[in-house]
Amino acid sequence: MRPTRLCSARVPWWSIGRRWAARFALFALMCVLLIARASAAESAALQGPAIPPGEEQLLAAMLGRGDVIAGCVLSGAGVEYTVVKAAYACEDGNVVLQLSHPSTAPRTAIQTNAFAITLLSGSPPGSLLDALVSLIRAGESAFEWKWFDEDEDTTDDDAGAG
Repeated sequence: MRPTRLCSARVPWWSIGRRWAARFALFALMCVLLIARASAAESAALQGPAIPPGEEQLLAAMLGRGDVIAGCVLSGAGVEYTVVKAAYACEDGNVVLQLSHPSTAPRTAIQTNAFAITLLSGSPPGSLLDALVSLIRAGESAFEWKWFDEDEDTTDDDAGAG
């Protein structure tokens, strides 16, 4: 008994190669575009004010960690490179606030010397924002933003040479 062939028509080898090459070229182009986009986003993130590492304890104190403020308790907070997001569990529901540099905040933000406070969600009790502004102002003199410039030289190998 002879084995039967499932495919009776033969496809020339160069035809398969062209399809494979076209798919590979498309895949390579998509990879290049994704890498370029990620690189551009990283470059943009390295410009302007950023929160330096090691400031978590100070920021937590300024946000009232462990205290009840106007019936609200800090339920979570996190640093996201240029902003701090803080969530509060309040009697009337959750409130989420964002602290950022005053130069990058919307005009509606509450301003202190070093921070801008923006309401992201929820309905805070009236005295919560006033109490947070007081806490932030009390601790912000110990905080210093890290500035990244597009042309900033990250190595100091040339310093003092010559």
